[in-house]
Amino acid sequence: VSVYPGSAMILRRHLRPADRLVLSELQPGEGDALSCLFPKHPYHRRVYLHTPADGYRVWKAHVPPLERRGLILCDPPYESDTEFESVIKAYMAHVKRFQTGTVVIWYPIKSGRDTSEFVERMKQVGVSKLLACEVLLRDPEIEPNRLNGSGLLILNPPYLLKDDLDSYAKWLAGALGDGKKWGARGRCWWVTADVHQKWEGVRDVEDKLEGGEEEEWVQDGSGVKT
Repeated sequence: VSVYPGSAMILRRHLRPADRLVLSELQPGEGDALSCLFPKHPYHRRVYLHTPADGYRVWKAHVPPLERRGLILCDPPYESDTEFESVIKAYMAHVKRFQTGTVVIWYPIKSGRDTSEFVERMKQVGVSKLLACEVLLRDPEIEPNRLNGSGLLILNPPYLLKDDLDSYAKWLAGALGDGKKWGARGRCWWVTADVHQKWEGVRDVEDKLEGGEEEEWVQDGSGVKT
């Protein structure tokens, strides 16, 4: 890959006629680059740029949107020790104001313990549909200060997105990981129970019965079969 357009350009290219895009950038240099990509021109009238601006404040100011539906992409730099806490607070405020909206939160995986605590705290917010997807390229316990992988938390994901993301995560792990040193892995699971998950469980049971398997198992709210 020689040229990467960035998430902002990717999102703009997928805008539908009735959609609008709100962008936020804190760093002046990156903000100037965004301004060059999206000048004040009628062609870009559906793109609203806030720079320099605190993304968390912009997020809060724009929910709930006038359309009463929307997608929020949150990808902080996680350069501060308090970044995970800031994400949790912004997410809690969002759920109170716009619980039906879709939120995608990117997070780095360095220490496996920190990541697990973050996902668990997001779970405690109490939403009904929260999906997680992770790609691990290295064992986070060996070098906990290194970027060993990435994850996504998705509130209110589209139906059947889990199956697609699970396949993509496994493919990325195989393509980018060093299998000789440590088995890279990709996975996708429900952090909180979802109605689609319940139906998947029923379908799995039916498949086992049709196949003549007598093994007993249960599926708990975390999506883990035992």
